[in-house]
Amino acid sequence: MRSILIDLSISMKNAIYFFPIFLSLLWAMDDISQVHLNYSQGILSTDEFVLDQVIRLLSESKFPAKSPISIPDKCGTHILLTLAQAYPHLAESTKNTLKELGIRFNGIIPTLQRPNGLNQKHNFGIFQFHYTMTGLDAVDPTDFDGDGIPDYINRMAEIFQTVINTIINTYDFTPPPGDGRYSDNGGNELYDIYVMSLNMGFYGYVQPEYPANNDGNNENSEVTEENAFTSYMVLRNNYEGFYDVLNIYGPISEFEAVQVSVAHEFFHSIQLGYDGWEAVWLLEATATWMEDEIFDEVNDNYQYLFPWFQDPKVSLDRDSEPHFYGSWIFFRYLSEHKGGYPTIRKIFEKGINHNSYSEDFSIQTIDETLLDIGTSFEQALVKMAVANVLLTSNSLSTPYTYEEAEDYRTFGIKPHFESTIILSDSSYTFLYDKRSLKENAAQYLKLVSSMGPLKISFLPEDPVAQHYPQIVIQNISGSVVVFSIGASSTIQIPQNSESINIVIVTGRNNHSYDYQLTLDPEIPLPKELTLIKNYPNPFLDITTIQFFTPALQPMTLTVYDILGRTVGKIYLNDIVEGINEVKFEARHLPSGAYILKLQGRDTNSIQKIILRK
Repeated sequence: MRSILIDLSISMKNAIYFFPIFLSLLWAMDDISQVHLNYSQGILSTDEFVLDQVIRLLSESKFPAKSPISIPDKCGTHILLTLAQAYPHLAESTKNTLKELGIRFNGIIPTLQRPNGLNQKHNFGIFQFHYTMTGLDAVDPTDFDGDGIPDYINRMAEIFQTVINTIINTYDFTPPPGDGRYSDNGGNELYDIYVMSLNMGFYGYVQPEYPANNDGNNENSEVTEENAFTSYMVLRNNYEGFYDVLNIYGPISEFEAVQVSVAHEFFHSIQLGYDGWEAVWLLEATATWMEDEIFDEVNDNYQYLFPWFQDPKVSLDRDSEPHFYGSWIFFRYLSEHKGGYPTIRKIFEKGINHNSYSEDFSIQTIDETLLDIGTSFEQALVKMAVANVLLTSNSLSTPYTYEEAEDYRTFGIKPHFESTIILSDSSYTFLYDKRSLKENAAQYLKLVSSMGPLKISFLPEDPVAQHYPQIVIQNISGSVVVFSIGASSTIQIPQNSESINIVIVTGRNNHSYDYQLTLDPEIPLPKELTLIKNYPNPFLDITTIQFFTPALQPMTLTVYDILGRTVGKIYLNDIVEGINEVKFEARHLPSGAYILKLQGRDTNSIQKIILRK
């Protein structure tokens, strides 16, 4: 069996100033990231790491976790999958502690004991709900329709029906295998859902149990699987107050919290019916994507995009939390531009052809799926990276768009730029030698340049490493031109460019991805007073304005609305000959287009800026 590879996740502390309400979530996620970092650095052993994860899910009060946190992440399924993968490597003392926590070792994988004490049942379609109306696990007993079933359970059942209609009836995924042939099956062959109290912050989890049909073959499909598993699901008995802490992008009702939980966890049940040993990152990312597919209006999964976009240098397929939740954006891109939901389904269908018990084939399987429709994993990754640096819904930018890109930006989600390079008339060399750019990842550079030809050369430190450097030019209209950068390339920068970005995308050969980038303008600096493109634009509250002056002179920088009314004056201080930079804060202004006017002694320069809140 392949060993677990959990790598460094993302620190979110540098994002706190955007939303004060982030604080509690950021501390929690940073603690989660620290656990993974400690493990990757050898500070935590495999035994300590697995115990820490299981304790978070089950019983923080019974055993002290190595890195206890106040708010766990959303889904406990990946913890149970990690436990199953690590099992052959654990010490007997660790296994004994896990037994005290309720882990049983009577099958091919360690599993939790099925919940007990839930004395009420409700059969609905292919599901059997187990719940109680007394004690810690009690659900709200309110029963307005008088059918003898709590409204909470009825509403949950209705949500499951919506989820089934999408995943199975519309998207044509194979239903999960039944557990009727096993004695420990909840009482019958129906899929079991246990509704009970969970540790704070967990939405729910799915527990894989036994090989489907005794041999790993899902009886509900027409093909032969080797690693399909039966499973059961656990969901919360209430989500009251839960969403107030975890959902940071606006109000989410308890009903909506149940919606995203059911969509996420039931898709895990579906995934396990294909291959229970599939890579955890793929399972979590696509389950988070499925939330967005079924309940598009509930944007709970936006919370994972903020840290993900702030560290694009992390591998797309890194098995670390909360990063693998944020990787749902890759499958969002595929479903919008590379064949829709059938492409995601085919990834799982092709995964059956690889025995993931001993090796991670997730990227290979994605590549095989995309090759069938005339593209590849690398090509899709590059296009997604370009879409991520633009974050636009403008159809003129197709195929580098997201339907909800403007909403992402509204909520403060935006790409992180490694550096902003301001070009004059001399050559500039950017050397990246930090060893932190990983495989299947990206890095963004913002380029400020006057129009005209620009020579670009890209030199990787390791000639074997796979890099896919691109220069991305977006015009004022929104149209986008993307050029691949070679060892030596010449690009014409158009006069109407809105933004110029360099996107470095890495391959999947796990080498050093350090590099040297040389930029050589072939045109002189402007001859007169000139506003350079502000960044970011569009912007949220604050933007940076750059301008060039050939000589020191009296100058004013004024902001007008589209009706020509003065709405702001920007103080200019410590001006030097050449390129200058000032900040403009627009917190007091409404969203919309504004005009900047830089007035000198004899000339002026005008530029449009866009404020989006």
